[in-house]
Order: sequence, then structure tokens, then C-alpha cells
Amino acid sequence: MKTEKTTLLPATDRRSFLRRAVTALAAGAAVNATAVVATRPAPAAALVQEDPAIVALGERIEPLLATYRNAGEARLKARAVAEANCPAVPEELVSKGHHDCVGYSVSLRDVEGNEILHDVFTIDRTQCVRLPWRILNSEATKAAIARRNLFCDRRTAFGKKLARLIETAEKYEAEREAAIERSGLEDARERQYLAAIDVQTQAFLAFEIEPRTIAGVLVQAQALNACAETEIELGYSRGRSAQLLGIALAQSLTRLSSLTEMV
Repeated sequence: MKTEKTTLLPATDRRSFLRRAVTALAAGAAVNATAVVATRPAPAAALVQEDPAIVALGERIEPLLATYRNAGEARLKARAVAEANCPAVPEELVSKGHHDCVGYSVSLRDVEGNEILHDVFTIDRTQCVRLPWRILNSEATKAAIARRNLFCDRRTAFGKKLARLIETAEKYEAEREAAIERSGLEDARERQYLAAIDVQTQAFLAFEIEPRTIAGVLVQAQALNACAETEIELGYSRGRSAQLLGIALAQSLTRLSSLTEMV
């Protein structure tokens, strides 16, 4: 039986072979590592954090708006109580003419001080306008008499009638004022007014901060809605909030949308 002879490489050749093998293995390992890295998903970009100041404003606006709404409900209840307890206006105190008369310079108003209007046609009956009712006021009438703009001789029929009207007006005015005071309407109106100021103050602050995310833009939208809800109570015209803040809101939204597209 023949035995095969094993041929041994010289020492120098063995070392050369080992070097080539190690080099090949290292190259293969590098290729495999590159492949593993390539298959891994790219790390997500760092999330943009919203400014804590605008987030805090958003958290404050809703409770303030709730306080304003509660104050509004309390005001409506107080108004209903005042209207139910206020005396009816004596008919003889209401001016029957279309123009101001001496002593009738005060407008007839509701329990919150708003003028009560009625339809009046022009002389030619071609046009109807809304004018306030005029009511005889005791203080204005007595002042007119003191200035001699109105002559009142209690010995005459006119003087006696005018004196009775003044007494009627004084009684009506005192009862009306007492009924309004008992209802708490004035305090309720003041609470709602101050609550509206608080809402508007915080809402406008939201537009002094540049939002970094859509969450911040939503806070600005929330602030705009709050301003719109309270603007009439503060005596502003409807739409004032949109005129002042609407453009700023649109700019914030447009700016963030463009940044999102770039990413």
C-alpha cells in the first residue's frame, strides 16, 4: 500500500500564506460590517421642543376662559333678576315727540344701560329710522328749571303737572336703582369685564413668542379664538382680534410648514 507524502512548504512561504489569509479575512470582515451598517435605519433627527413659555400660556388660557364664561352666566342670571324686579316705566314719563324736549334729554335704557330704540318714520313717511325713547328725568328737569330753561309755576296747571311728573320720575328712578343694586348685576358685569381682560392679556402674550412646532401654532389659534370670544365685552368691534392676530397666526403656520417640507 502506497502512502502519500505530505509536502511541507518552506517557512518563508508559510508565513506569506498566513499573511495573505489574514488580509483576506480582515477585508471580508470589513465588507460584512459595512453591509450591516448599511442595512440599519438612519438615526432619527432630534425632535424640536416647543418653547415652554407658549405651552404654559396655552394651559392658562382655557381656565381663564372658563372663568369668563362662568361670570357671563352669573351676569345673565343677575340681569334676569333685575328685569323682573325693576318697575315698569310710567307711560307719562315717556316723551311722545320725536325730538328732544326740555327734561326729556335722557334716553330710556335697559337694566344694563343700553338704549332702547324704536322705529320712527320721517315726516314724509318715506324712511324709517331707529331712535332711542326719551324719558323725563327728575334731575335733568330740575336742572332745566334752575337754569330757567323751563318755567315751572306751581300755581299754574302746567306747573302742577310738571311737579307731579318730577315726583313720579323720582320714585321710578329710586325703585329702579334699588332693584338693580339688589340683583348684583353691577358686580356681575364687573367680574365678567375683569375676566375678559385677563383672557385678552394672556392671549396676546402668546403672539409675542415665535412657535417652534405646530403645537405652538395651535396655542396661538386657541388664543385668537379666546380673544374673539371676549372682544365684544371689552367694547371692541367684532373681528378686531382677527385683524390684529390673524396675520401673525398665518405667518407662524406658513413658516413651520416650509420648515417641515425642507426636512
